[in-house]
Order: sequence, then structure tokens, then C-alpha cells
Amino acid sequence: MSIDDLHAIDWNRTGLIGWKPLLDQLMALAAQAAQFTPTQRGDLADALDRFANDAFDPQEMSAISQLSRSANASARTLRQSAAADLAAALVQGSAAYTAMAQQMQAQNATLKQQASILKLEQLTAATRALDQAMAALKQLKDTVAGGKDQKLSDAVASAIDTVKKLRDTLA
Repeated sequence: MSIDDLHAIDWNRTGLIGWKPLLDQLMALAAQAAQFTPTQRGDLADALDRFANDAFDPQEMSAISQLSRSANASARTLRQSAAADLAAALVQGSAAYTAMAQQMQAQNATLKQQASILKLEQLTAATRALDQAMAALKQLKDTVAGGKDQKLSDAVASAIDTVKKLRDTLA
């Protein structure tokens, strides 16, 4: 009998001669339980419990009762091992999640730091560009200072003030 045959068990048996070979097969599967999934172990435990509930023969009550107790004990052990495996899998999954969350936090911190550096670099570049614009505007102001175009001179002075305010805001 294989683990896949549990659903096809014929439970219509009589006497020790009918029930003991079935329990022998179920116990042989129980001995291989380590290679089964928790669900398969649960199915095998269910079959052992059903054996304990269904096995009956009034003429061999003592022997059948002993077989039933063995079946119940094996079913409990299988359920406990399946539960322990599931708990271990949950712990493993939780540890993997925690590690992934920590990795994501570290990446997030790195990205924030890189964004901060990039912003600082952009501010520095903008400040330099404004300093160059200010120098060029001051040269232009000096060039037009004695000229006839007062409108141009006023516009350059206004531009210098605007650039100075913007640079002071960035600094």
C-alpha cells in the first residue's frame, strides 16, 4: 500500500485476520512518515483513527482493542510531527520575511541617502550657475551703467536682485 492508496481502503473487514493486515500496512506507511508531507501525514493519521474506530470483532475484542490503541497512538504521533513541521515551516517563512524586510529597509535607507546626495549636488550646481549668472549680470550692469538706456540698466539691476534672492534661498 502507498500513501496515495489511503482513500481506496476497504473498511469492511471482520476478525483479527481481516483487521491486522490492514494495520500492518498502515503502520508500514507510518514508519515512512518522515518522507511524507504534513498533509499526507494527516491523511495517514485519519486512516489510523478510522481503523481504531471501525475495527471491531466481539469475539476478539481484546486483540482488536490493542490494535486500536496502537493505531490511535500512531495517529497522535503523526499529527504532532505534522504540526511540528508546519510550525518549523512557519518559523522559516517568518525568518525569510524578516530578512527580506530588513534588506528592503537597508535599500530604502541607501536610496534616501543617494537622493539626498543627488539633491545636494543639484543645489550646488544651481548655486554655481547662479553665481556665474550674477557675475555676468554685474559685468553687463557695469557695461550699460553710463549708457543712455535706463530701461536696460534697470532691467539688469532687477535681474541681479532676483538672482541674488534665488541664490540666497538655495544657500
